[in-house]
Amino acid sequence: MKIEKKDDAIIAKLAIFLIWPFGSFLYSLLSAKTKSSQIIFYLFMVLFGWTFIAETEALDSFRYVQKYEIFLNNPITNYLNALESYVTFEGGVKDIYLQLCFLITSVVAGGNYHALFALFASVFAFFYIKSLRFMLNNKLFDYSIPAVIVVVCFTLSNTIFN
Repeated sequence: MKIEKKDDAIIAKLAIFLIWPFGSFLYSLLSAKTKSSQIIFYLFMVLFGWTFIAETEALDSFRYVQKYEIFLNNPITNYLNALESYVTFEGGVKDIYLQLCFLITSVVAGGNYHALFALFASVFAFFYIKSLRFMLNNKLFDYSIPAVIVVVCFTLSNTIFN
């Protein structure tokens, strides 16, 4: 993937990010092709995941927190049981990734569900930015109205609340 070579704005963008993350995100939109902007996009998404509050029972995030709190009662045993169930096909565990995320954040962050959502956001952001970079670095991409509409549709097709 081709990234613009001259990118001296990383210090300014990081300084703005420390003071006003959303302002840094907006500022980075002006030069979305640069690596510094993509770093800010990544950091903003991870920060969004960290600050996500799962209080609405109607959203899936609330159920993830409930599952996580149950998992925290005995994380190592719960993970090993889920792994065994996954490998032997004897049980309902079909998502070992979720169990692994639960285990990592229970050990590293001591059971803070905000760290769990930051981990989810970091994986999502990585693949999102890889896909966005693929689109932005296409020779045919320009900052015309139709191109911006395509990027907006791409962004809104999979909301962060999913």
